[in-house]
Amino acid sequence: MTDSGRYLSLALLGFLMVFAGCGPKLPSDLPKLYPAQIEVVADGEKLAGATVSLYPMGDGESVGGLTDGNGIAKLQTRGKYPGAPAGQYKVCVNWAVTVEGKTSQNPPPTDPVELDRYNKRVEYERSAIPALEPIYKDPKNSPLEVEIKEGTNQLTVGVKKLANIPGSL
Repeated sequence: MTDSGRYLSLALLGFLMVFAGCGPKLPSDLPKLYPAQIEVVADGEKLAGATVSLYPMGDGESVGGLTDGNGIAKLQTRGKYPGAPAGQYKVCVNWAVTVEGKTSQNPPPTDPVELDRYNKRVEYERSAIPALEPIYKDPKNSPLEVEIKEGTNQLTVGVKKLANIPGSL
């Protein structure tokens, strides 16, 4: 190997050593995290847009995530660190549907300014209402429990929707 080849190799090795340690710096008080995702199924359907929270059944960190279109939430600790500490957890699931409130005018006005106000009021009167049985929102009463183990965790929980969800969009 020539001198220039050695220098190039050493420079490349130094470059790799400097950048090999780069990455997100984890807090020193953060426990070891394991990759974890949880699938939420409601009455046989994968539930998209649900908030999932796991509460430790002893000491430890709470973790959570939001389900995607396939009903799967990738769990994070402290809202930004991927994964979850090992342990037993109570699972809470919160999911709401959008309903549209009634407006004072029917049909909509024809004046453009009034129509704009009307449309803003209609938008304002849309609201979210819970669509799951309330027991899933309370960690003290939720029947859902999971265990995060060392290694990769792929969990599933089943929940029940409310029987009658009036006016959902």
